[in-house]
Order: sequence, then structure tokens, then C-alpha cells
Amino acid sequence: ARIVVRWRKVRSSALHPCDLLLIVGMNAWRRLGGITTANRRLASSVPSAAGAAAGARRRRVRAWPLALALSGGVATYVWSDEGAQRSIVFWSRMFPIYAHYRATEFLVSRWSPEEQDEAYSKLHRRYSHTVRDLVLQLKGFYTKLAQVCSTRDEFIPKEYMEWCKDMQDQVPPEMTPAQTRALVEQELGRPLSDVFVEWEDVPLGAASIGQVHRARLRDGRRVVVKVMYPDIERRFRADIKTVLDFCELAQPQHVPAFREIERQFLTEFDYASVPEQQQRATKYCEDSP
Repeated sequence: ARIVVRWRKVRSSALHPCDLLLIVGMNAWRRLGGITTANRRLASSVPSAAGAAAGARRRRVRAWPLALALSGGVATYVWSDEGAQRSIVFWSRMFPIYAHYRATEFLVSRWSPEEQDEAYSKLHRRYSHTVRDLVLQLKGFYTKLAQVCSTRDEFIPKEYMEWCKDMQDQVPPEMTPAQTRALVEQELGRPLSDVFVEWEDVPLGAASIGQVHRARLRDGRRVVVKVMYPDIERRFRADIKTVLDFCELAQPQHVPAFREIERQFLTEFDYASVPEQQQRATKYCEDSP
């Protein structure tokens, strides 16, 4: 009856799969509790040693449904949440690298500056391509972060800077031509041919949150169309939280700077305000001497 009441309380709202697994697990746990009550009566008639062994077995029997429900809930959450999946990929790749750097920092603390530089250079050469591959795999905020780092030559080692600079204009697009056309038609609410007489499937360029295509309107005007990647803002927010958590562990002194970067990045998702910003910038340049 208690389980039924619990179900009635939550069924009116959105029920996460984790909640459902926990409910099922608790239900199984309570049902097994009735079995172990009968076992306790039986154990009271046998010697204490046997009773203790039976009690240990009962505790194990009672514990596994809850453990199963909890582990199943966590697994379901990770499986259903893209942000959690991306966070796991990031931490599984970056934490071993961070640990290696920290261990090296401890080991070379008494070495000469030249020897320390050589030790760190070996780490940079070893891991720079690993980090690059991770950025290309996850894209999104990690691409943007690489682009920002590429503007500060003194900020990161040259082994990382080499590929970060490539991210300024060599970012691969995330969507296929078919996916792009379908998304544009969905946003316009009509076929692409009703609006454009020409549409270039090959992007003019790609960035961290979208890609740009050349096109020509039916009245003859040539335009460029910025197409934002689906769910990119949600991914950005999840990735920023992951990087902030990592930064608090690895380099807490940079956390305030990353929070400022977060505030600036989250303004880029308003494509409707871009023309106004461009007009304001053009007017400012015309008025300046």
C-alpha cells in the first residue's frame, strides 16, 4: 500500500526513470522484508552462532535490491542525459592527464629550470594530440575554448597552441547537408525552394555553435544563413559546468575568468540580435575619426 501511495504522489508530475527504478527496488526490498521476518522467527529457535549467520545472510539479501535500484538509476540517468555522457568522456580523458602533470610537478620540484622545462615539454608533446582529439570529438564549448586560447600566445604551451590556432577557421561542420536542409525548412515552416533559388550545401564556415551557408533569395539578393546546431545551448551549459568543476580542481585561480567567459558565451545564442549589433558596430566605425 505504501508503494501505491508513493506512485500516486509522483505520477502527476514528470517521472524520471531513476525514480521508477528506485520505486521498484524499494518495493522488492520491502517484500523481501516480509520473508526475512519469517526467517527471524525461525532463527530464534536455533543456537546463537547459526542465528548470527542467518542474520548476515538476511542483511545481504535485504541490501542487494536497493543497491541494484541505485546503480540502475544512476546508469539510466547517464544513459538518458547527454550532458552527463559528455562529462564522463571529458573526465575519463582529462583526469589521467591532469594526474600525470601533477605527479611530474611533484617529481621535478627540485630539478633545475632547464630540466623542468624538458620534463614538461615531454608531457606537452605526449598529450597535446590527445586533447585535440577530445576537442574535435566533443566540439561545442570545447571548440570555443580552444579558439579563445588561440588568441593568447602566452596562455598555453606552444604544443597546444599549434592546433588551437587551427580551430579559428578549420572547424569541421557538425551537420550533413540533409540535416541542415531539414533544420532550415523546419524553422521556416516551408520548403527551402519557397524561399531560396540557390542554396550551397557546403558551409562557408563552421564555428562552435553553428555553421554558415551561402544562398540567394527569390528576389535575387545574395545572403548568408547562419544555422545553429540543435540543442547546442543546452550542451554548452553542461560543458561549461564540467570545465568549471575541472578548473576548480586543477587550476582554481582561473575560475573567475571562466565564469566571465561563461557570461559572454551565453549571449551568442541570440542570433536575432546579431544584425543590430553589426549595425551598431558599423555606425561606431563610421563616426570614429
